[in-house]
Amino acid sequence: MLFTLANLISLLRVPLAPLSCYYFLCSNKTENDTLFFSLMILAIIALDGLDGFIARSMKQESPLGAKLDIYCDRAVELLFMLYFAFIFKSLPVWVFYFFLLRGIIIDSLSFKDAKPLGDSFLRGSRFMRAVSGVLKVLMFTGLAWSPLYLSKFIPNPVLDFNIVEPIVYLSVLVSFLRGLPTVLDFLRKKNIISPNSL
Repeated sequence: MLFTLANLISLLRVPLAPLSCYYFLCSNKTENDTLFFSLMILAIIALDGLDGFIARSMKQESPLGAKLDIYCDRAVELLFMLYFAFIFKSLPVWVFYFFLLRGIIIDSLSFKDAKPLGDSFLRGSRFMRAVSGVLKVLMFTGLAWSPLYLSKFIPNPVLDFNIVEPIVYLSVLVSFLRGLPTVLDFLRKKNIISPNSL
C-alpha cells in the first residue's frame, strides 16, 4: 500500500528540501536565516529515521516502502548537493556527481529485487544509516554556516571550504563503503566473482 503514514513522511521530505533551499536562496543569509535553514536540514534528514521507525512500529514495512524510502533519501541528498554545488557554490561539483553516479549504480543494480542487495552491516545496519545521516547533517549545515562565520574571523574567504572539507570527504568515503556490498552481491549473483570472495 502506497499511502501509509511512513510512506507519506518519506514523500513529504522531497518537496521540503527544495523549499528550504529556496527560502535560504531568497534570504539575507543572516544568522537567523542560516539557523532556520540548518534546522530545516536537520528535520528533513531526521524524518528519514522517523519513517522507518513508524513503518516498523505500525507494521507498515513493505518492499515498496523500502524502495520509496531509498529513492526519497536519494532525491533529498541530491537536491541539497545541487544547491550547495551549483547555486551556493560551497561544495565541490565532483561531490554532487559522485553521489549522483553512486545512486544510479547502486539503485539500478538492486532495482528488481524486493530487498536491496548487499544487506550487510555497512549498508543496512541502523548504526551505519545513522552515521551517514549525521555526516549529511554536518556537511550541509557546515556548508551553510561556514561562509557566514568565517568572514567574521578570517579575512580571506578562500578558506571557506576548509572548515567542512574533512566532513565532506568522510561522507563520500562512508557512502562509497556503504555501496560496496551491493556491487559485490550483484557480482556474486551474476557469478562474476565467487560467492566466498571478499
